[in-house]
Amino acid sequence: MNRIFISSVQKEFEAERAALGEFIAGDALLGKLFGTFVFERDVPASDRCPDEVYLEEVARCDLYLGL
Repeated sequence: MNRIFISSVQKEFEAERAALGEFIAGDALLGKLFGTFVFERDVPASDRCPDEVYLEEVARCDLYLGL
């Protein structure tokens, strides 16, 4: 399954990021073809630097979608 990384630098787009992730996951076709990673939603709290986690997840995804 291909992965889409959904992100933006603006806090104002938090609802749009979440809605896009939910739309892709809930769509009959897109949900079968793509998994999503919404950085601000899918990263558990850890002792690692957020920048490091962010870059690792970007590298693991096939598509980067920035709002």
